[in-house]
Amino acid sequence: MLYFWLIRIPLLLLLLSVVSGCGGVNPVQKDIELTQQQAFEIQAAKQKVKGLEPSFLTETSYPYVITGDLTSKELLFWKGRIQRSQLALKGQFFKRDPSKIVTIWLFKNADSYSKNNLKYWEFTPNTPYGYFLPSANRMVMNVATGGGTLTHELVHPYITENFPESPLWFHEGLASLYEQSRYSGGKIYGMNNWRLRSLQASLIGKSLPSLSTMMSSGSDFYGANRELYYAQARYLMFYLQSKGLLEVYYIAYSEGVLSDPWGTKALLKVTGEKSMQSLESKWFKFVLNQRY
Repeated sequence: MLYFWLIRIPLLLLLLSVVSGCGGVNPVQKDIELTQQQAFEIQAAKQKVKGLEPSFLTETSYPYVITGDLTSKELLFWKGRIQRSQLALKGQFFKRDPSKIVTIWLFKNADSYSKNNLKYWEFTPNTPYGYFLPSANRMVMNVATGGGTLTHELVHPYITENFPESPLWFHEGLASLYEQSRYSGGKIYGMNNWRLRSLQASLIGKSLPSLSTMMSSGSDFYGANRELYYAQARYLMFYLQSKGLLEVYYIAYSEGVLSDPWGTKALLKVTGEKSMQSLESKWFKFVLNQRY
């Protein structure tokens, strides 16, 4: 299944994510040694970049080819950010890198982002921050807004490769968790972000769908309750992270998905709760006690 992931994150919060999740200018790990086939695929992706814009520099953090209208120093900074996220995600969750090469286009500001989307792909995004188009193996970011969108989108190809049965709620929940993040001890941790306010307001107003409803929403995840579902999914991941159970849940869910397509059985198992109602009661209190 192909998805077109778009997220809308306020500018201030994305700028904060640069501080909370920033890496150094230099990459945090050595470039991996590529097989002959991988090297061929990377070179082919780089040639496509040069075919569109010969002046653009390129960097590689397999399976990503990174390019854009940035200086060499700026490109290396973002390569370091990408590698740091990859290293953490692979250490915590994913055994395999995505099997398809994805080109990440980084544009320096809103004007460049808008003009170059039209110039290269005759495309007008409905988000000013960035998007991932799996059918074209293309990520495009306005890096002036920070790194939160980029980190979010990096998660999706890893889930697709390692957990292809994942429903939308898990895809978007885990990816959204890292919209605002920090790194510690080689791991990446989600932090409270702007989605908390609408979630708390819906809880207080008793208008929030149940966790079971959100988790079993399927393609309706992107429907009328989209923004609430995003917030619920993110803060369910945040709750599990706070309990030290997120990685355990990923393993339990991904291994048992055929008999547990929405992940509720695995959720009850790892939390030790007897029912979704019992879990939800504790999750409500957790969410309402959060501050942003």
